[in-house]
Amino acid sequence: MRKILQIAAMGVENNHGTQCNAIVLALCDDGTLWEIRDNTSQPAWCQYPQIPQDETLRDRLPETERTDGPTTG
Repeated sequence: MRKILQIAAMGVENNHGTQCNAIVLALCDDGTLWEIRDNTSQPAWCQYPQIPQDETLRDRLPETERTDGPTTG
């Protein structure tokens, strides 16, 4: 089961861009980031896209922290 590691809540101006009064962000133990807004009668969590990892960063990570397996070559 996914668990929240860190949470942030912010009040925002309800305008054309936000269309809500508050946004809650949650960072989970599996590395995913989620958002929920108060703009509907049935709010739902929405997952943010994964942050891309370039080869430079990937090569600096220990193999145990890589998500795409060990380097080859």
